[in-house]
Amino acid sequence: MIVTKRLKKALILNGIIFSLIAISTLISSVWNLSASLVVPYQNQGVALTRSVANFSSSLLFGSPYESIQGVIDGLGEIEGLSYIFVSDSTGRIVAHTFSPLIPQLFSKTEKASRAFNGKDFQEQKPKIRNIKLPEIGKVIDIGFPVMSGVAGQVHVGLKQQIIDAQIRTFVIRQIGIAIALFFISTGVTYLVLARI
Repeated sequence: MIVTKRLKKALILNGIIFSLIAISTLISSVWNLSASLVVPYQNQGVALTRSVANFSSSLLFGSPYESIQGVIDGLGEIEGLSYIFVSDSTGRIVAHTFSPLIPQLFSKTEKASRAFNGKDFQEQKPKIRNIKLPEIGKVIDIGFPVMSGVAGQVHVGLKQQIIDAQIRTFVIRQIGIAIALFFISTGVTYLVLARI
């Protein structure tokens, strides 16, 4: 069977249309998947940060810092958790899960009342930011004030790699499905048009 010009044009057009549909669907799906993974992950991090901040508020005044360290050491085994640290009102980190050293970004923490735009902390709101630490990698850092920042702050770092791995797996699966469907579609188009 000789491939005619018309058949060749139809197959090329089929390929272009299919590619545009596959790419736009993939982009939209990744966008939606990312949002649906990040928001609950951040909400869990905010809840954990708020709990540690509430617990730390009573311990930062008068209790030995070892009490706070004991609490956060127990939380260190939570899946997806990269770090937790608590700083006092001067910005000095008094308890943490870093090993062996505190990353440079946090070793020079500002005073709690000024860190992360102090006005946010005065309203008892979490401050969420995406950071990349050479020692750890990409992290979603969630800061929360202890007593409106007067007593210090708590930071929880969530591993971004967990979300990235799920998205990567999804993309690979979607590309595999798209390629298979492309070849099936092209084959069916060829068979139908070759008979005409």
